[in-house]
Amino acid sequence: GVISISKNGEDYVPYSMEETAKGGYRYFKIAYEGSSDSYSNISSIAFTLRGQDNVVNVANYIMYEDTENQCLTKLDLALDKLNNMSSSDKNTFWTSENYVISSARERVLAWSAHQGKELIFEDGRFQFNGVHIASAPIIFSENNDTGAMVFILFATALLSFGGYAFFRKKREE
Repeated sequence: GVISISKNGEDYVPYSMEETAKGGYRYFKIAYEGSSDSYSNISSIAFTLRGQDNVVNVANYIMYEDTENQCLTKLDLALDKLNNMSSSDKNTFWTSENYVISSARERVLAWSAHQGKELIFEDGRFQFNGVHIASAPIIFSENNDTGAMVFILFATALLSFGGYAFFRKKREE
């Protein structure tokens, strides 16, 4: 049989871990092809896994995993889910100090910034404001000795060059 998944219940794609990782799939279909009506040749079985897009479910969807490059695969789906919530859930997502919700909000904002976009909540919708933010590399972090070494070497080289230029100019005078 073939397992297919769909985000909208109409356009099905073959199930794969890559497609599932993109998230947002709620409709699953199992289809068997053949002329027999025996159990092994069932023409199709369809079922829906549907959860309401509310503030808790969407925050959990965003926070469920932290994998490399998920900002590229989950941002648009997260935006769809955010905009499918009720008005009160949207406001709660944008303003809540609840740990999971605020962490999810920060993660979505970071995903947006990583793609050079700014996520805003305006007129009751989550959207990108069109301003592209330059994604600055993070040089320092708690466990980033390499960034500190690069900075120190750069500063040392800059001071050395500046000192050399200063003393050369003094000698010429």
